[in-house]
Amino acid sequence: MISDTANRAFLALAALALLAYTLAGLGACALLAFVAYRFAVDGAHALTTGGMALALALVFLALTGAGALRGLWSLRCQLNATEALVDSVRAARLPYDGRAGDVAARVGIRRLDVVAAAEPFSFTYGSLFPRVAASRGLLDALSPPEMEAVLEHERYHVKHLDPLKVLLARVFAAAFFYLPVLRDLRRRYVAGRELAADRRAVSACGTRALAGALAKVVGSPAWADLRTAAAIGDRELLDVRITQLETGREPILDPVSRTTVALSVLGGGLLLTGLGLAGVASDGIVMPHPWAGWNTPLQIVGIGACSAFWAWVSWRVGRSLWRRWSRA
Repeated sequence: MISDTANRAFLALAALALLAYTLAGLGACALLAFVAYRFAVDGAHALTTGGMALALALVFLALTGAGALRGLWSLRCQLNATEALVDSVRAARLPYDGRAGDVAARVGIRRLDVVAAAEPFSFTYGSLFPRVAASRGLLDALSPPEMEAVLEHERYHVKHLDPLKVLLARVFAAAFFYLPVLRDLRRRYVAGRELAADRRAVSACGTRALAGALAKVVGSPAWADLRTAAAIGDRELLDVRITQLETGREPILDPVSRTTVALSVLGGGLLLTGLGLAGVASDGIVMPHPWAGWNTPLQIVGIGACSAFWAWVSWRVGRSLWRRWSRA
């Protein structure tokens, strides 16, 4: 449902990130060609004779380039952390548990990993094909209705691919760090999704079953940092989850701050400025007239280099995701 807080937050985050990606990509490709032209014509002397246009182009390219590197680094770290989490779960995984397996099958969970750990926890992890992990300590402490409530909650995360969405939200926030509103939207998405999963568990098992389970779950295991992997499940939102159980309504989450909105407007203005500068440069007003066409060798080289970079990024991302999928 679009009216759901989490869905609204993620749709807004994805739309802003897509818009920023488009503006940054178009502006960066055009300005990269412009900068290449100025340096080819004037050499290093262009730094002192290029004027405001060249200075703005270099600032724009530096910020968007830094954002691209931050986004790639975030993706790499999360994929590595997810791979390490998968290895840790596999190393501690116990043989098939008939009692837990029957409940998991009943709620629709195809992949349930029972982990040898005394601390009570459960979480959903994995990017393309999420799995659910639950500790032996938690399953032993839960009554049958409480176990079903926990697994209904986790099943909701699996169904909606929440670990993958969390991964993407972190990448977007890192890549477009000059739009801090994305970080606030990511926090609202995670909080809203936990509350929505609780509502699903309550509708299936009742308030008492979920409340009893929440009192016994500690969040995440000490040997796994779910904040750096494609995973979802912790106790940081316990207060708002209890409030929802007590009132029967979704509590009002912290809104996006005005400061964050103001800074994001400035960041958006930067993107529009870069795109406008690129348009002026392409029309030959900032650049000499021969550059206005689409057939100059330097322009072809610049656009080709930019396109090759984004093609390489897409290939690396797809290759990393495929390797993780093959291990699932």
